Amino acid sequence: MNANDSVVVHVAKIQNLALQLRNLAEKVSDVAVMAKVIASLPSKYNAFKTAWDSVPASQQNVETLMEHLIKEESQLNMSDEEIGAFAVMSINRQKVKVRYPDKIKSSQERKTRSDVKCFYCKKHGHIACECQKKK
Repeated sequence: MNANDSVVVHVAKIQNLALQLRNLAEKVSDVAVMAKVIASLPSKYNAFKTAWDSVPASQQNVETLMEHLIKEESQLNMSDEEIGAFAVMSINRQKVKVRYPDKIKSSQERKTRSDVKCFYCKKHGHIACECQKKK
């Protein structure tokens, strides 16, 4: 299965190949088509593959497989979108923290930096970006 293909497109390609083989007088069963579909799914469908084994053999057909695969694909796409949204939120939070680290200083933090020397005015207790003479 190609990374940008949906499961519907993927199954259609395999069914088309099976039809071409049948036109050449080859016997291709639905079980073989389903096996090829399941075997060619990417690793993100591993949980689906395991769950498909628990479906009773009497209910395992191409139509049922398609229904289950479409549901699984929509659930995977929804979880990918949620993960993307959380990643954007965490990146935005990190940008805020990284963007303004020097502007949010507590008075207690300034007291502990009394041994720091300013490169601009050469006085102790602050750094050049906080220096009043420089401003």
